[in-house]
Amino acid sequence: MAEKYYLDQEGLERLVQYINNALSAKANSADVPSKEDLDEYIANATGYIDQEELDTALANYVTDGDFETFKETLNTVYHFRGSVANLAELQAIQNPELGDVYNIVDTGMNAAWDGEQWDDFGSIADLTDYMLKEDVDKIAIPVVDSILYGGNSAVVSDIAGINAMLANDEAEVSIALADDVNEILTIPAGKKVHLDLGGNEVRGLTVEGGEVIISNGIVESSSTVREDPVQVSDGGKVVLDGAEIVGHRNNGVTLSSGGQLVVNSGSITAQEAGVYPSGNSIVTINGGTISCIDNGGLMANGTAGRGGNTIVMNGGRIEGHITSAGYLACGVYLPNDDVFTMNGGEIISDGAGIVLRGGKAILNGGVVEGNGVSSVKGKVGDSRVVVGPYAVVYDMESNYPAKDSLELVIGANMILSGTDGDIDIVGDSANANITDNR
Repeated sequence: MAEKYYLDQEGLERLVQYINNALSAKANSADVPSKEDLDEYIANATGYIDQEELDTALANYVTDGDFETFKETLNTVYHFRGSVANLAELQAIQNPELGDVYNIVDTGMNAAWDGEQWDDFGSIADLTDYMLKEDVDKIAIPVVDSILYGGNSAVVSDIAGINAMLANDEAEVSIALADDVNEILTIPAGKKVHLDLGGNEVRGLTVEGGEVIISNGIVESSSTVREDPVQVSDGGKVVLDGAEIVGHRNNGVTLSSGGQLVVNSGSITAQEAGVYPSGNSIVTINGGTISCIDNGGLMANGTAGRGGNTIVMNGGRIEGHITSAGYLACGVYLPNDDVFTMNGGEIISDGAGIVLRGGKAILNGGVVEGNGVSSVKGKVGDSRVVVGPYAVVYDMESNYPAKDSLELVIGANMILSGTDGDIDIVGDSANANITDNR
């Protein structure tokens, strides 16, 4: 029997080409190639497959017989047929098929027919003597927390660890952060916390009657939410020792209801007021820098009942900057019956140094500069009265509720420097209560 050749696409194309050439030769009365020529041409084609190669290639395909075997295998897969009341009812089933599965109601067990007998799958496990994971957690987590966070010092990396330390029985604790915490921490009443940020960042601090000493990191509010990064109330106290406070959309530190702030070192930067005290709050500035982007470095509240603040500046620097048209930058803004005592440090403003509309300012020492553009005036706070670039503006004309408490005392060593002068009295100068000992 002659050997057979199986041509692939390329071999078939070569054969067609050969036949076309032959027909063309015949049409031109040329010699037609012989069968031997054709056999030689095909033998030299690169695209043919012999019988052995074809058999090898087809061996990878499923035959009809293979498929039938596969279907038989599928027929033995388990088939759930329903439920029976008990084992006796199961065994009474006539002519079960291979793979039939029934649920036995009284035991909760499943059984399958294996061709000869019913094979048990197992029964419902009785777990009544075992505890749920949530019950174990209720016992285990407090035990673990008491070990990790039950003492007076811990390194933590998340809000859960911080809150565990804040809630333990220790009156004074030291917390060192190992990572950023994008949460606002709440310091409870009666708790004193040494918070070493470890170069990391937290979203904010709320101090409600407790005390926190912050160092070595950043307390930074969200750039999309109008919130103050540090809020102190109910006699709570914040001590800044080398950390940074950044308020993106409002104030840096807001104090109310007797809140306290001590700035020893570090910085406070905010869009509006760097520090905003009200309601009998206490601010002590020994060092560091307090600044604003578009208002006053330190600004009190002029509303009746929100004064009574005590502010003492022994050192450090307060800066005032402005970006809003029609307004003037201010270093320190005092519109209520507050008492501001300056013993040292610097107040430097792109507009007016100190604007006094109520209360008492005692300037014993230090430097106050109002470095605005000469004769360019603007509003400060919510008053419509415009003021200029003086070191101190003594404003009676705004007629704030605490106007009658206005008093300015200047010590012999005080340095006042303003683009347009040292002191500007706005209103009837005859009624100004100013003592200048320079």
